[in-house]
Amino acid sequence: MDDFSKRRKFLQAGLLGSIGFILSSAGIPKVSVAGETGLQQPLLDEAIAAQGGLDRWRALTQFSVRMSLYGQLFDRKGHGGDELAHLVCEGTTREQYFRMTGFREPDLRLTYRPDRVALERTDGTLLQARINPRDAFAGHTAVSPWDDMHLAYFCGYANWNYFVVPFVFADPGFECVEDGIWQENGETWRRLRVTYPSGFVTHTRVQTFYFDGKGLLRRLDYGPTLAGPGHVAHYCDEHKTFDGIVMPTKRRAYRLEADGNVVKSLLLVGLDISSAEFT
Repeated sequence: MDDFSKRRKFLQAGLLGSIGFILSSAGIPKVSVAGETGLQQPLLDEAIAAQGGLDRWRALTQFSVRMSLYGQLFDRKGHGGDELAHLVCEGTTREQYFRMTGFREPDLRLTYRPDRVALERTDGTLLQARINPRDAFAGHTAVSPWDDMHLAYFCGYANWNYFVVPFVFADPGFECVEDGIWQENGETWRRLRVTYPSGFVTHTRVQTFYFDGKGLLRRLDYGPTLAGPGHVAHYCDEHKTFDGIVMPTKRRAYRLEADGNVVKSLLLVGLDISSAEFT
């Protein structure tokens, strides 16, 4: 690098630092756009490091998780009981792909991609498929029943997202805004407001994530979703380390009212993980 380039880089760094100090002093939240250089993302960096680090994550290509899903949402949609109680779920870290084996029967599996979902046997026998599956939710309400393809789409995109956060926020197109301090049950959490890239399949384009003093994800808020018009407070607990990646093994989702009250008397979704493997 020549002397002119070095001086320009030094001046740019100083200018960015001065702008950051002025914004911070004025109480204006700091915005971080993934993929841009020169921007600092202290909370996002802390969260990624706490959950295993970006270098470790980017060395991985797939994951396998043993888990169970249950709750009032699945009962209401016609998929309660033990349909989702004994799942072996597999996915990839680079693209949205998720497969749930053990759905309803040991040799049945649901497969999700954003543009196609399917029900098949473990021997590859195709039983049902749907192209452009999101279109099938048109006109649905909170009490509309789901067929197997609806379930495959919702559970596929939702759970894939759960397993790639917060690492995916470092990808280009994500906008992260530190959104202040939150006090809950005697703990202090920091909030990160995340805007997803247009077209990215997730619950809602804007979501709020809460990280504790160790940088671990403890809660996320989103809504409305394909399951209904309400908002959700989704809690994450009992973090464990699997192959260098730290993830919550207990998730609980409840209705979040407009006044901020979380209705914990009714469990919408419960997710328990017994083991996980990242390779």
